[in-house]
Amino acid sequence: MGFALLCALMTGTTAMFLVGDGPADRRPAGESAAPHLPSGARPPDGYQRMRDPAGYRLDVPVGWNRSTKDGSVFYTSPDGKSIIQIFSPGGHRTPYDSLKAAEVSLRKQPGFRRVRAELIGPYVNEGAQLEYLYQNHQSGLVRVLVRYFSGADKLSYALLLIDPADQGSGPQRQRQRIILRSFCPITHCPR
Repeated sequence: MGFALLCALMTGTTAMFLVGDGPADRRPAGESAAPHLPSGARPPDGYQRMRDPAGYRLDVPVGWNRSTKDGSVFYTSPDGKSIIQIFSPGGHRTPYDSLKAAEVSLRKQPGFRRVRAELIGPYVNEGAQLEYLYQNHQSGLVRVLVRYFSGADKLSYALLLIDPADQGSGPQRQRQRIILRSFCPITHCPR
């Protein structure tokens, strides 16, 4: 299956590129790969600002538990059903390359179904996002939203969110926006 690359340039705002097969791949434009909080901004209600030992700052839901495994940082909801994972995809030139490599590997997951794949931002190396469903052997059908992007430190990051599929994508996308807006490598965070 080939990818169709569509380009929507918007004057004076962020451009967004979509990668995919049809209407499910379309969404409102204007979102940058990893927008940053203005200096002094507070986390939204229900979130706490974390200076993660892995070297970045981000806002995560209050009460979520941090753990690490195989180079990834995880924040897990108290009920264990929702997960935030931050990792470095490494080895790929652009976020889009990371997305393509991940999708090839993910197609082997039971019940894998791509919902959308898209490039975000004015440049191919700014950000890419993959949304998909798959059948998890412990949790049942889950929805995954993963954003590949370059941080202010020029390193590659991936922010992955996993939720039960029946929760819908709205709360998951909102959580992603909050985390991305607050994310910054500690050495590059505004004071």
